[in-house]
This record gives sequence, structure tokens and C-alpha cells, in this order.
Amino acid sequence: MDQRRKPCVFPSPTEMELGVVSPSTHAGPAGTAIRVRVEPGRDGYARLEQLAYGEDVGWYVQKSFCIPGEMIEPLVTQLRKADCFVDKTPQFNDEPIPFPAPSIPKDDDPQVEKQNA
Repeated sequence: MDQRRKPCVFPSPTEMELGVVSPSTHAGPAGTAIRVRVEPGRDGYARLEQLAYGEDVGWYVQKSFCIPGEMIEPLVTQLRKADCFVDKTPQFNDEPIPFPAPSIPKDDDPQVEKQNA
């Protein structure tokens, strides 16, 4: 049996869906969205579901995160801070966003030739 596979997690019948944040409402990669559900009450929690879209299957849940009720307020505070640091300039191209890592110099780069000399 594949040890990486996890059992499906289904929402509680009393969970309420608050909304879906998708690229149609906010900038983001096409084919992705986040659904927010909440279990109300004293022992409540919030569930964030990362959704993906596949041409063959439509929308499906990729990941599900449960956040205990007592952690929601501190998490929102940290997310507001993170929001201040994220560049929200609209991007109008479909090029993938490069991963921010040091670049590897190419062999024909003049700087590399100077360092090797």
C-alpha cells in the first residue's frame, strides 16, 4: 500500500461554507482556489481547502487544513502582515513565476571566465 496516500477527509454535516477565493475574484494562478468552511461553536474550527482544476475531473480538493478556533485570530494577524509584503502589481503574462533562488552562472558568462582566470 502506498504510505503517502491519506484517507479522504469529508466536511462535517454542520460545517458552513463561507466562500471561495479564486482567480476570478483575486489575482492568482488559473485553475486554483481556496474554499473556506467553518464549524461554528465553542469547539469550532476553520477549514481551508486548496482546490485545483483538471480538464478531466473538474474542480477537486488537493489539500485540506483545519485551523482550531483559538488559532484563527493570531493567524489572521500574521496573514495581514504577510499581505503588506506581497507585491500585488497585476501580471498580465502566463509565464511561470521564477523561484527566488541564486542563479547558477553559465560557462560562457564573462564574469565566470574572470573568476576562473
